[in-house]
This record gives sequence, C-alpha cells and structure tokens, in this order.
Amino acid sequence: MWYREGVREYVPARPEKEEPMRVMAIDYGDAHTGVAVSDPTGFLAGFTTVIDGYRPEAVAERIALLAKEHGAERIVLGHP
Repeated sequence: MWYREGVREYVPARPEKEEPMRVMAIDYGDAHTGVAVSDPTGFLAGFTTVIDGYRPEAVAERIALLAKEHGAERIVLGHP
C-alpha cells in the first residue's frame, strides 16, 4: 500500500487485478543482451538466454523472434 504524493487518500498498490501474462524482460548491453521470459503466470522466469551481438538491428530481430516464439504479452526493458 502507498499514498500518492499530495493526495491523502489511500491508493492500493495494485488497484486492478491484472490477468496473468507472459512477460519478457530485456537487459540490453553493447555486446551481450540478457533475455528472460516468465512462465504463463508472469511470476517466475521460465526461459533465459543471452544474445551476443553488436548490431542493434540484429539484436532487435532476435528479440522479436523470441517474443513471438514464447508468446510474450509484455516486454520490459531494463534501464541502467
């Protein structure tokens, strides 16, 4: 639970219950990009891999293929 800045009423951390979904998390790097795909509940990582590549276009293509292959419904990109 948390309170919005400047608002005194209680706002639940997750106001709406979201349906479980498969999430792909990306840790982009100059030489290596880490990829993790959750299980169907969106809670546990079920698949992980590393993409070795220096060309952003090639990495993006591989990520798109993995997202389609694993049925990712949401993609999250880490920010350093």
